[in-house]
Amino acid sequence: WACVSAGAHEAIFIMTVLAFLVALAVLIAVHEYGHYRMAVACDVKVLQFSIGLGRPIWRWRSSRPRPGQDTEFVVGWIPLGGYVRMLDETESDVPAHERERAFNRQSLWRRSAIVAAGPMANLLLAFVLLWVLNVWGVSMPQAILAKPVAASIADQAGLRSGDMVLSVANQGGTPQDIYSMPDLNWALMQNVGAVLDLLVQSRDSGKQRQVQLDLTQAHTDTSDAQWLRSLGLQGAWTAPVVTEVVVASVAQSAGIKRGDRILRVDGKVPEDASEVRQLIRQAGQNDPPKAQIWEVQRRGDSALLIEVKPERMQEGQAWVGRIGVRLGEPPAQTLVRHGPVQAAQLAVQRCWELSVTTLHIFARMLVGQASWSNLSGPVTMAEQAGQSAQQGWTTFLAFLAFVSVGLAVLNLLPIPILDGGHLMCYLWEAVTGSPPAKAWMAGLQKVGLAAVLSLMAVALYNDVARWLF
Repeated sequence: WACVSAGAHEAIFIMTVLAFLVALAVLIAVHEYGHYRMAVACDVKVLQFSIGLGRPIWRWRSSRPRPGQDTEFVVGWIPLGGYVRMLDETESDVPAHERERAFNRQSLWRRSAIVAAGPMANLLLAFVLLWVLNVWGVSMPQAILAKPVAASIADQAGLRSGDMVLSVANQGGTPQDIYSMPDLNWALMQNVGAVLDLLVQSRDSGKQRQVQLDLTQAHTDTSDAQWLRSLGLQGAWTAPVVTEVVVASVAQSAGIKRGDRILRVDGKVPEDASEVRQLIRQAGQNDPPKAQIWEVQRRGDSALLIEVKPERMQEGQAWVGRIGVRLGEPPAQTLVRHGPVQAAQLAVQRCWELSVTTLHIFARMLVGQASWSNLSGPVTMAEQAGQSAQQGWTTFLAFLAFVSVGLAVLNLLPIPILDGGHLMCYLWEAVTGSPPAKAWMAGLQKVGLAAVLSLMAVALYNDVARWLF
């Protein structure tokens, strides 16, 4: 068993590394190709196209280069960036006969187009990937709600265990169809601070009803990973079945086994796995925790009565109960698929929403309204790449699309040395008629480099902190 476990961990590690490298290669190559292709279209000579930084591990020149081009294509050994180096008089001497093809000699709109083409290529990649996923179809959890937390915003609205959300509408607005649980989560996050009308269908009766969800009571930091739970939402509905028992846990000592279906807890029939979790957590509020009598249905056996005494553990400022089990079978899935035109509309909408959300979160971090722990680095990206790859190619493509949007937005920030910083300088040139002074540019470059390095340091610290703590 130990050999199998070690082999499985090794396979997961290899998949994580490969998925990370593939993701980086695709995102960087697309970004730099945007710069390269626009430069070629503007008849600017491209000297080098590099994926990766540092010492080259591979070089190549086309035997049939584009007219006037002799670009060297390079792969660097540090896979954390890339660049397109063009003919430029500000960087090196340029022969007289090629000066008209130097980057610095181009018109303002051409230079702006070349710089903006990188982020635009990432946005285009995200659009194409999301369009493909929308047309192909993706299996997602149905928007069937688990039992909300008692007295929470969702509970006060009248949402119940097993309710399927069919549509969401901002009061006075057009209802938005909800196809899956991710659709519902996204719709709620986009309407924070509003009062929403939800059309839901009861699991038991099949009847439809309107529910009013008041998000004006919710805190506005949707970047918080626990934001949805703060509304009282516990995810998708799952049956109250034990799917895993931790070794040497309270549950194992009590005799709970994988596959046990929980019929009653202290005589109460749980509506779903979420309610069982709540009952376990509530037991930890007492000191010592009160023992619970579970009635479970085990395969091949009649109903069994088992005494379970949760452990009392501190979670933040609260005390909760724990027994060491994983509850809930996989939620019901639905295949979400759209026609080509609707898929394109949804892809554009999602790219826009992701861009706005990313900017919103970054702005909130700058003013101290959101935690800098939201900033992730290469370790977290590698972990997410590996997890998405394990879940299938559709999940990995969705991951690529989301990261591609984030990369585009990051590069468009008005920070010197980033594409957005160059565009800000071109805007200054367009308004004043002349570029910023060289002394100013040198100072701005240093400030921009310090800002980028600081962001990288915070992201790397967050990565390490997540692993250690």
